[in-house]
Amino acid sequence: MDAQGAPRVKTTTRTRGRLACLCAGLALVVSAGNARAEDPDPAITAGGNRSFFHWDLNVSAFYSARGADLVGTDSSHWQPTDRIPRNYLGWEYIGTLGENSWLRRLLGPLELTTIDLNPHIEVDFNPTTTPSPDSSRVEWRSTSFDINSEDGRRTTRIKLVLHDFWLRFEPSGMERTSLRVGHFDIPYGINPIMAPRGGVFVMPPEIDDIGMKKDWGAVWKGPAGEYDYELALTTGSGLGMHSPHWFDDSQPAAFVTSARIGAPTYWNFQYGLSALYGKIPQLMADQRTGSRALSRWRVGIDGFYKLQQHTMFMSQVGLGQNGDDPGDPDTGRDEVLAAHALVDHIPPRCQSLDLKAQVKTVIYDLAADQSDRTSLLLELAWSLATPLMLRLDYVHDFDIPAAMSAMGMKADDRVYLTINYYE
Repeated sequence: MDAQGAPRVKTTTRTRGRLACLCAGLALVVSAGNARAEDPDPAITAGGNRSFFHWDLNVSAFYSARGADLVGTDSSHWQPTDRIPRNYLGWEYIGTLGENSWLRRLLGPLELTTIDLNPHIEVDFNPTTTPSPDSSRVEWRSTSFDINSEDGRRTTRIKLVLHDFWLRFEPSGMERTSLRVGHFDIPYGINPIMAPRGGVFVMPPEIDDIGMKKDWGAVWKGPAGEYDYELALTTGSGLGMHSPHWFDDSQPAAFVTSARIGAPTYWNFQYGLSALYGKIPQLMADQRTGSRALSRWRVGIDGFYKLQQHTMFMSQVGLGQNGDDPGDPDTGRDEVLAAHALVDHIPPRCQSLDLKAQVKTVIYDLAADQSDRTSLLLELAWSLATPLMLRLDYVHDFDIPAAMSAMGMKADDRVYLTINYYE
């Protein structure tokens, strides 16, 4: 969400100091358990066809120190979760095609090697861009339906959400080269590694900065010496499943181009440079929150370090601009900085626990005060059994932008309780 309405004044010493401390100590980790399946183990892809099918159930609620009102409860302190991942029931299918599969060679030298399908049925108690209902009714949409309350105060939306949903092809005779088509993580910022389960709670700064990490399109991956590069062209839809409207004027056309070059994912110390440019609408999860598509560009640097098998560190900083074309006199061009730092530790003597700490900030206008969204997240995850995990997350807001404050959103302290079943 962009803070376009923040007043323009000089950046304060407090903001500069916080930014300096954050950038100097960035050590952010998104653990291997927090990413979706990207590069299956070579042992899985060798030989014949292999497939994996998993059910995924996520139930989550939070306690707000200030009180919240997501379901018409007049600012109750306990509410269903308001952030991704929400309450959902999903499944995941991962299939790898062996050398002898006829489907693998259906397109000749462009061989289909991997399929990843991950749909969710999600319950959203606070959907955006929803007109206030005037009666009790069920309203059907293309990929969801709304259940409106009798007094017209609230809407509960049950919807289909596709997370990873892609096919991967490998050109015959070209090592370390692939083409993915579908819905995937764009190659900007930290690249996810592997995912043993869903219910990811720790999010990268792109979610707050440009409104998405995953998008629909195609990405080409290839070698650059010892390093890997990725080039992607996507629709700018994020988690949404609406048409990009490239050939009509019903909505502003959106697109994203992104690229990254960096160390391969099997190195203990990984690092990369990435860039992004596009016309991106204001997004919140799978919904547009504005009618305009803003011109945006970003450049970023990221790093990852794995200490033995129990501790990982990751860092990321991105700088860029938001705004329409320079010739448009009605809009400005805001300089934006987004960064986060996270450490993930699994105690060697108690490997059923997973501890995370993350600091994340997005400054939507470096020339304005009260334009940053900065938060601290602490997580304790406890594996009660192989398929069952309990997560306890504490989120503290240091600052939120003035534009969000004007909309009634305030800095808060929240405790999230999540139960995830993945088998």
